[in-house]
Parts: sequence; C-alpha cells; structure tokens
Amino acid sequence: MKDHFKKSRVITVVFLLSTVAFAAKLPSGDKILTEAKAKAGAEKKNVMLVFESSWCPPCKQFDKFVKDPQVRRIFGRYFVLATIAVGEEMAGNASKNNPGGEELLVKFGGVKHSGDTGVPFIFIIDPNGTIVATSERPIAGQKTRENVGYPTEPEEIDWFLKMMKKGAPALTEEEARTVEGWLRRDSES
Repeated sequence: MKDHFKKSRVITVVFLLSTVAFAAKLPSGDKILTEAKAKAGAEKKNVMLVFESSWCPPCKQFDKFVKDPQVRRIFGRYFVLATIAVGEEMAGNASKNNPGGEELLVKFGGVKHSGDTGVPFIFIIDPNGTIVATSERPIAGQKTRENVGYPTEPEEIDWFLKMMKKGAPALTEEEARTVEGWLRRDSES
C-alpha cells in the first residue's frame, strides 16, 4: 500500500510539473503582439489581432474561415494574423491562456473580462500599435456597441467587410466579394 501511495504522489507531482512547464512555454500576449507588429512593419501590412478561446464555437468557425486557401491568400496579402488565447478558464483550461492576454484585451479596449464580450474579439492595428478597426460595431439608436466576433448575420458581415477595408485600403472589390461570399455561404449552412 505504501508503494502504491508513493507512486501516486510521484505521478501527481510529475503531472503538476508538466502542467506548469506547458503553461510556461506559451508565449505572452505581449510577445505575440510585438512579433506581429515587427513582421507587419517589415511587410508593410497591418496586424489582425484575434482574441479567442479553444472552447468557443465562433472561434473555431473563424479559424476555419481564415484557413480557407482563398481567404488565407487574401488575409496574407494585407494582414499579419496574430492570435491570443483568453478566457480558457471558463472551460477549466486556464493553462491554455497566453499570459497577459486578458490584460492586453482590456488595454486595447476590450471589456474587463473576455467572458463579458464574446470571442473572437478582433482588432486591426497598424505596426505602431494604433487601432485601425475593431469587431465592435455600433448598434443603430444605441450608445452601446456589439462585438460581431465571427460574423454570421448580414449586418455583422457588412461590419466585418468595413473593418477589412479600413485595415486594408488596397483590398480589391474582387477580394472583398470573395470574403463576403465565403461568410454569406457559411452563414446559410
């Protein structure tokens, strides 16, 4: 019985240490942003900074969207895509958060906690860190704004296209139609 107890304690300690080591390997939100801004500056692009969570269905849809070969080509032409994990504690996976990600979300104008806003939450920023556009759209007749996240409603898709055009002024009409077509087809399925 003593040997079994010792083995259990050893396994528990090894598990805890590996969990801490895994968490320590995640880059900080600041590091992700710094590298993205440097790359964007070198490539004369803007950064599309996406705050998301692994448990979030709209985040998974957004990932599927940006991985589509046609969409990826368009995004790659105009943006450096940077993703920061936040809100993972809501699914019991706090170790999956990028350290400092929540604070960075708040710094850029997100709300106090990612669980209050919905993810994905998207900022388009220039290489100096100035916000060009966000996924928060105004709501007619209200002072509040709404995060469109992964756009599925017609007005959300319209806002996302405005964001893209603001962040990528050289975006062609054909490229905009490609992005819009993908989003509208996906929202209908």
